[in-house]
Amino acid sequence: FSLDGRILAVAANDATSGFVRVFEFLPGQTWAAIGSDIRIEGIDFDFSLSKSGTVAAITSFTEQTVAVYAFTSNNGQWVLLGPEKIALKGVQRVVVGGDGNVLGVTGIEPSSNSGALVGKMFLYGYDEREDWTLLAQVEGESISFGSALAQTSNGTVWAIGGSNSVQIYHFS
Repeated sequence: FSLDGRILAVAANDATSGFVRVFEFLPGQTWAAIGSDIRIEGIDFDFSLSKSGTVAAITSFTEQTVAVYAFTSNNGQWVLLGPEKIALKGVQRVVVGGDGNVLGVTGIEPSSNSGALVGKMFLYGYDEREDWTLLAQVEGESISFGSALAQTSNGTVWAIGGSNSVQIYHFS
């Protein structure tokens, strides 16, 4: 849901692919689709909607990517933000922070210390070059780090969950 509850995103899949469909609550007590479906390769994915409801981020476990889309009211379509999707091995969760210009993503990669697989959280910002830039990276102690992800409405405080623990980080 958007922050005001007027925009809602839902996801579904068939045998080979998935999609996210976004709806807006209109006067007269009806829900109407906004733009066309956002298609995802593969059937395993996670998605998040910005507080305004106009930015959607979607992970594809199959493609190992994160794609961020913005709704453009002038042509009524969802368009990719940035020149390409963000590639990330072992991608798990995604959360759009702030007004859609901050993105938290978790994935499983080798530890920078031991080489063992661990969960990591990557914080991206959408910059003036219209591209996603890595702002911060947090490495967990186990593979379950990043299995849950949440943030405050302004995108500065993030909660990252793992087995039997939650860690809180403040990014400014």
